[in-house]
Amino acid sequence: MLEYDSERVTAEELAQRPDERCELVAGQVIDVAPHSVCHGLVAGLVQAILHDYVRAHGCGRVTSSGTGFLLARNPDTVRAPDIGFVSKASFARWREAETTYFPGAPDLAVEVLSPHDAWVEVEAKVREYLAAGGQAVWVLNPRSETVYVYAAGAETRVLGPDDSLDAS
Repeated sequence: MLEYDSERVTAEELAQRPDERCELVAGQVIDVAPHSVCHGLVAGLVQAILHDYVRAHGCGRVTSSGTGFLLARNPDTVRAPDIGFVSKASFARWREAETTYFPGAPDLAVEVLSPHDAWVEVEAKVREYLAAGGQAVWVLNPRSETVYVYAAGAETRVLGPDDSLDAS
């Protein structure tokens, strides 16, 4: 990922750049590369499964890639997970705030690894989501067919193709 400039940018200033694929990390604008076909297929499948479950149970909303979550202020951090789940209770925060970006982390953030992703950067995102109030983060690795499951206050679990993923 590439930095745009050395001066700090706020979430409000980032919102004025609607045509750019980027995130904001501690006030620094970071380029986000387009995703691979494999990444898009996996993310699309998981999003469809989550959407169907959430709709059937009426438990919240599912967001797509590019939806901004304001994880920190001063300096600002805005991340856009590949997929997000926001519970009904959490969604009410956005309705009250009426902000461009969701105030806080999604209850569940899902990141799908691409060949160009650096593991150290993925782990930083996981820490940011959990520190901002997220309950869980799933990191899907299509190549190894594994899912890393991070949950607030719990040990990381690694699931393979024969394991079941429980989103309780």
